[in-house]
Amino acid sequence: ERGGLSSVLDCKNCDERYVCPMEGTIRFATFEQPCPAGAAATDICYENSQGWDCPQGYGCGPATTSFTQYDYFCEAGFWCKVRTVPSETRNLLCPAGYYCKRETGQSGGSGRYAFRCPSNRFCPEGTAAEDVRVDNQLLIVLENVQSLVSIVTQPDLERGSMCRICLEDADPGVFDLRRCKPCGK
Repeated sequence: ERGGLSSVLDCKNCDERYVCPMEGTIRFATFEQPCPAGAAATDICYENSQGWDCPQGYGCGPATTSFTQYDYFCEAGFWCKVRTVPSETRNLLCPAGYYCKRETGQSGGSGRYAFRCPSNRFCPEGTAAEDVRVDNQLLIVLENVQSLVSIVTQPDLERGSMCRICLEDADPGVFDLRRCKPCGK
């Protein structure tokens, strides 16, 4: 009972934008840290040490675990930073001159600048790509999400995300939606 945690029932939900590895509603701390002013000399205080950032290319809501961290992927035509929540998965359109597949992140092998538009094609902002097999040949089908009425005009009801054109220099979780423009304009 030292430090006030006596069982898993004392744990709290993992915050949105983070993944906590243990199943269920977990944020069980193991690292000691200085206690706040007024704490008893015998108290042992803990730091929330078990969570890590939601991976790029995905959105994480509250109580996300390592089993559920890939449930809300960034849709094709969009890209997602680390620490994205599901309602922000349509905030960043794929940059012009590139296409984005499902689960595209900010950087790396599948980052927003990983898939340059083919030289004989035009890829405006928001170009989505899907790998399709036809007669045992792998083809990449390109489509612009801003031309899809259902994406531009209707929110994703499960995630609460709406297609928006937001500035990509905003830090995760600091999207000022007043500075975002609706897609398709």
